[in-house]
Amino acid sequence: MRTRLAGALLSLSLLTACSDAPGPTQTLETTVRGANAAAVSPDGYFGLVAAVDHGGSLWDLRSGERLFDWNHQQGSYTTLNHTSFSPDNLFALTASPFDIVLWSTQTGEPQWYWKTPDEILDVDLVGSGEFALLGLANAEAVIFDIQNGGVLRRLYHPASVRSVAVNSDGELALTGADDYIARIWDTGSQTVLFERPFNNLIDTVALAPNEVYAFSAETLGSAQIWDITTGELIHSLSGDEWYWPKR
Repeated sequence: MRTRLAGALLSLSLLTACSDAPGPTQTLETTVRGANAAAVSPDGYFGLVAAVDHGGSLWDLRSGERLFDWNHQQGSYTTLNHTSFSPDNLFALTASPFDIVLWSTQTGEPQWYWKTPDEILDVDLVGSGEFALLGLANAEAVIFDIQNGGVLRRLYHPASVRSVAVNSDGELALTGADDYIARIWDTGSQTVLFERPFNNLIDTVALAPNEVYAFSAETLGSAQIWDITTGELIHSLSGDEWYWPKR
């Protein structure tokens, strides 16, 4: 009874806090039944949506036009779980559980198709689409060579790697694993530079463009911005971690 009451009060407080917030300036309906993943290009011009029931689609966010439909096999819809743009906006990556395709955002044509070593839990593109950082269920994050195929480097973890991010030159990586630890890596030496513990599975990670700050968010818990050089907590976006059970 106490848990239900706390949940009701929390929901009410969230609704009250958000009631005065301004509404969106623009809306765009991209799917009928929802999406498994979505990404916005670094320049803000494109949106890539992995729909539940009709594969991937690239959208022009300025005009609202649907530019291309992307699936990994002709004549059928692919269940896509992850999406990413290259830092130069020229390429996009779509991932199903066990394969990836690199696409041109200019022509809509596929550039490369590869099978992956294990189930993909997250992806992030490097540079101009030459490489990708893949978070895998087999407790590895790997730098994958998209142009030639195959794994270039392996970052070993004690548990599945659920979330990944990499800087523009691919030398610095951030991973979130199911052992509740976020790690900063030197991908060249494949060594851990810093670790930050959490209390639950880490679903989302991101690196700031200045490569000084990191963002890590755990399941039903805290979301934190922290300094990757010192580990100092800059800001926590939640104070209710005690309320949520571990998954």
